[in-house]
This record gives sequence, structure tokens and C-alpha cells, in this order.
Amino acid sequence: MQSVSPTEASRAAPSDLDAAADLARFATVVSHDFSGPLRVIRGFAGLLGDTLDPGVDQAHRRYVTEIITATERMQALNDGLVACVRARAATMEFTEVSLDAVVATCLDDLGSRILDQGVRVHVSPLPVVHADAVAIRVVLRHLLDNALRYADAPVAPVIDIAATRTATEWTIVVRDNGPGIAEMNRERVFALFKRLDPARDEGRPGIGLTLCRTIVERHGGRLWIDAGPTGGIDATFTLPINAAPAADAGATIVHPDDITREQDLVDHRAALAAIVEYSDDAMYSQDLDGQIITWNRAAETLYGFSAAEAIGQPVSMLIPPNRVHELPRMLDRTRNGSPTHIETVRMRQDGRLIELSLTVSPIRDALGTPVAASVTARDVSERHRADEDLRAFLEVAPDAIVVIDATGAINEVNSQAEVTFGYAPGELVGQPLEVLLPERFRGPHVAQRMSFAANPVPRPMGSGLGLFGQRRDGTEFPVDIQLSSLPTKDGLLPVAAIRDVTERRRLEHLRDAFIGNAAHELRTPLTTLAGLGETLASNFDVMARTDIEDAFAAMARQGERARVLIANLLDLSNLEGGRADYTIVGVELGPLIDRVLEVAPPPLPKTVTVGLPRELKLTLRADAARLEQVMTNLLINAYRYGGNTIGIDALPHRDRVVLSVSDDGVGVAPELAPTIFEPFTRGKDANVFRGSGIGLALCRRIVEDMDGSIWYQPVSPHGSSFRVSLDRQP
Repeated sequence: MQSVSPTEASRAAPSDLDAAADLARFATVVSHDFSGPLRVIRGFAGLLGDTLDPGVDQAHRRYVTEIITATERMQALNDGLVACVRARAATMEFTEVSLDAVVATCLDDLGSRILDQGVRVHVSPLPVVHADAVAIRVVLRHLLDNALRYADAPVAPVIDIAATRTATEWTIVVRDNGPGIAEMNRERVFALFKRLDPARDEGRPGIGLTLCRTIVERHGGRLWIDAGPTGGIDATFTLPINAAPAADAGATIVHPDDITREQDLVDHRAALAAIVEYSDDAMYSQDLDGQIITWNRAAETLYGFSAAEAIGQPVSMLIPPNRVHELPRMLDRTRNGSPTHIETVRMRQDGRLIELSLTVSPIRDALGTPVAASVTARDVSERHRADEDLRAFLEVAPDAIVVIDATGAINEVNSQAEVTFGYAPGELVGQPLEVLLPERFRGPHVAQRMSFAANPVPRPMGSGLGLFGQRRDGTEFPVDIQLSSLPTKDGLLPVAAIRDVTERRRLEHLRDAFIGNAAHELRTPLTTLAGLGETLASNFDVMARTDIEDAFAAMARQGERARVLIANLLDLSNLEGGRADYTIVGVELGPLIDRVLEVAPPPLPKTVTVGLPRELKLTLRADAARLEQVMTNLLINAYRYGGNTIGIDALPHRDRVVLSVSDDGVGVAPELAPTIFEPFTRGKDANVFRGSGIGLALCRRIVEDMDGSIWYQPVSPHGSSFRVSLDRQP
């Protein structure tokens, strides 16, 4: 192969230079025409990928990714082609270049890769050559990069760089001990866009060796590949020793890697302008005085002004009178180089107001000085309506509702949540959901929440943990948390419905105690009945008639006791469950008390005194049968637990009447007084005077259902008084 000196290469025949220049210009035009559509496709594909609905499946997302990858690959091929063509016509500046310094710079650039791969690099002394420093650096950088990418031999990777001299040229060798290249492919690797191993060369256009050979030949040298002596390859190139005159003073120094930079900038601006013009968001620019400079199609649709009508006009024409104060502040922030993001209201050409999200970003000149602003406007009216609908929905919920984002931060709450946990309006937003739980529950709760985020199926949270909520003041209360999800514009957001179950837990405790006491009370007469029945069955033939009669009488009493208990339980159950009917009418007290005493006369030696002002003919608003049941119960309790003197009194008090049943007995023990109206609460003589244990509970339920109240009042010096207050009939 004939050597060509740098002088000859730099002073090629005018026809060759003209042809190269024409080819470079042609490539530039083609590249520009080709790059514009590619970058627009890439830009819109990226926008499409960023705005895909969360429900779009992975297959369709992969299609968008493949579009982006293909356009980037096509752009890389286009850029590589232009770089190679331009490199043939670029002017080079020949100076004395230390290859030692060039290699040191390249190794420094590749230092992290060398360390990561554990590569040993040996550099023999290298000469000073006459070359274009930047171009030669490109050659050595590419050769070293290739050696590193293919350095995967079973032995430790090694790269050797050495140079030898003949009378006319320097020969530089970059040797590696990698897998090598088959002889049939050693010339093919210099073909444009050739990639021997696509897996190793992913994302690369395949122009590196082509560009290297072009640069070396422009220097009057040669570049080829041989097999290494112990495997791997020797990438070898030559450079002439004879000096070359420097390029003309007016010549432009062009680096092959940077040669497309200016055109890329032009292409980028053109692509950006196309993306802005066809964006779904309204976008316009304004100068520092608030005059509109540009106006895209979406802005025409949003505001109703055409570009011809908007450009050159003050942006204040878009601002309703009550918002004009916003403009000076936004212009001041632009002049200071600060962006602005606000949600506000703007006005269309037809006068209709629209709710917008505005982002105002400074546009800077080459020195970084703000010279204008770009404004992106997005209509958020639908979002605001959706937010209002959501808030309205949350407010009607009886439970505390907390909407959280994917990280567990509180996004929205209803007023019931703020009241339940004691927070001021808006105070909870942005805080983690776990702030509403005591510290001991927060760790397990985070795991539960993360599990729900991975599989958002409605479920109870903390099931089996016995969760407690924590108010702002630190007090705790039992809660149930139900998780579900709410569809929003940002996808499915987790929603926690939190219910204060303090009252439910109290009722559950009462229910359990009630069932236990009922079982105990029923077991006593039933056990007695069973015992008496067994005695009669075993000894009937030998028992005296009087003993048999006594046994049957005892069985009758126990059966009656069980019957009364069951009847009272059913009655209380109906009352508590709201299944009892009341007929509220005017009930005159005198006749009612007479009926009570007729049904439950006092046993000897007890007496009952009625202190009722019959001349007043006091009349109450009540259900007659239920009130009679209450008074009978109170009177029988006085017979059982009181002294010999019992009194029934009635006194009018404003628009109510207070009835009382009093006795002169020992009274109610102080420790029993707070629970005297609870089921199965009985005094110390309960074993002597056996009742059902739920009479006072029935009385309270009946009186409260008739909008009255009942309470216990101790009598001095001793005794008890049970009092009932009901509305007086006008």
C-alpha cells in the first residue's frame, strides 16, 4: 500500500476537496431532513410513554419503548454517517503531539472501567508525532475502548501499547488478549455500521473503526488488524515521520466527535419547536414586560385566541380583574431567574373563566441571563370538580376517611377524621398514615399497607392485631381500619376507613358479661329442678306425702323463677333491639298506682304509703302498660330489700313529674350504686331474696325509651329511693 504524506493529504487535488465538500454538504442536508422527523417521533413517543394510563398493559408499553429505541438507533446511524462524511472534508491542524500524553489522557477517561474489569495496561515509551492532536486522540480512544469491551478472556485481561520506528514511519500497536477476531472478519470490521457482536455493541452505531481508518488515512498512514501472538488482536496504525506544515492560519479546527454539534443544535431546536407546537398542553412565551411572543395550537384551543390574535398582545388580556395582582409577581420572579407554579383562574376570549395550572419558566440567553419566559397552562377544571366530588363523598361518610398516596402519606381526609383524632383542618395532609396509630403498631401497619399497595383488594388492616388509634393529644382508643382503593387521575389511591369502636367494644364486653350471667342465673333453678326430680324419682316410694308435696312445690317455684328470668331476658332483648312497641298517651297516676298495688300488694308486716296529690290528677306522657311494669318492679324490689315502710310519691317539677318508690331499709352498698341498673347486678342479700337480676335494667330501658330518666337516690339516715322522671301531659 502506497504511503501518502500529511502534506499530500492536506493538499489534495482541488477536485477531491470539492467532491468531499459537496458530499459533506449533501450529507448535512440529508441529515437535517432525516433528523427532524426522527426527533419529533422520539419526542412524541416519550410523551406518550410518560402519559400512558396506569391500566395500559406491559405489551403496549413495550411497543412505545421499542419505538423510542428504534428511533434512537436510526438517529445514531444518521449521526454516524454524517460524522464519517464530514471527517473526510474537515480541516486538520498538524502539530507536534506526544502520544504518551494522549494515551495518558485516554486511560484517565477510561480509568473506572479499567479498575472495574481488573485490566492490566502496559505502555511502552511512545514517540512525539506530527498529527492533529484531537483526531489522534479519537483514534487511540476508540482502539482502547474496543480492547476493554472485548477483554473477557479466561486469563486476566491485559492491554499493551507500544511503538516501533522505521526510516519513514512510526508503527503504533494496541494489543489485547481477548477472544480475537476471525481472519475473515478483520477487514469487514472497517465497514460502515458493522458490528461484529451486537450484544457487546448495543447502542453503538458501528462507525468507530471506520472513523479511525479515515483519520489515519487523512494523516497519510494505514490502519489494520492482525491476530496477536498469544491470542487477542493487534490493532496497528502507522504515522509518517516527515513533518507536515501547519494548516493555514484561517483554517477551522474540527474534531470529528464535535463536527455535528452545531447542526445538532439546529436540529434540536427544530424538533423542540415541533414538539411544543403539537403539544397537548397550552404553551406560549412572553417577554419580560409581559408581551406574548409565541403561541401554540393548544393555547389557541384553550384560550380561544388564534396565534395572530395573541402574539404581540399583553398577557394581561388573559387575566380576570381579580387576578391581575399575580402578573407583577410572576414577571419579577422571571427576571430573578426563578420559576413559578400556581393554580389560578384565567379568562378565555369569550369571557368564560377556566381553572388552570400554570408553570412559568425563565428562558435564558447564552450568558444565563433571563430574557423571556415560557408558560405552560393545563386545564384543571375537571380535576377540581373531581376533587370537590371526592370531598363531598368523604364528608357524608360516617367514619373517619383517610386517602393516602402510594408512599403512605395522607392526601385527603374528611372532617370526621379530624374530629375523631383531634386535628385542626388541613393539619393531617402530608403526614404518614401511621401518625394516627400508637408507636407499637406502626411497624406492622407499614407492612400491612405495603402488602395492600401490591395487591389493592379491599380488606381489613391489622386483622387480629387489636388496633388502637392515637389522637393528637396522645390518648388511645380502639379502632377498626378497612382498606380499599379510590380511582383518581393519578391511578388507584389507597383509602383507609377508620372507625372508633370504643362503644362497640364496651357493648361486646357487656354482651359477654350478660351471656355469662344469664347462663349462671338459668343454671341455678335448672340445677335445683334436676336435683329435686332425681330425688323424687329415686325415693318416691319411701317418701312421706308432705315431703313429696314440698318437693313438687319447690320444683314449681324454681320453674317459675326460670320462666320469669327467660321472659325478662326476652323482654330486655326486644327492648335493646328496638323491637318493642310503645303507645304513648296521657296516663293518670292515681288509677295506675291503684292497679300496681292490686297486682303487687305489700306482704305482712310491710306497709305502703301513697303520697299522691290526687286533687291535681297528675297525668304523664307514657305507655300505660310499660309504666305499670316499671312501678311494679320498683315496688317488688322495695318489698325484697327494703324495710317495713315503703312510700310511693309523685311531685310535679316544671313540665315533668317525678315519681319515687322509697323504703327505710339498709340501702344500696356504695360500691354497687354505679352499676345498679346493669343486668344481673344484685345486692348483698341476693341469696336470700332471689330475683332475676335484670329488673332494674328493664326499668331503665323502658323509661329511656319513653324519653324519661331513672336514678337511685340514697335516703338519710338509711334507705333507698328510686326515682323516675317523665313528661307531664299538658
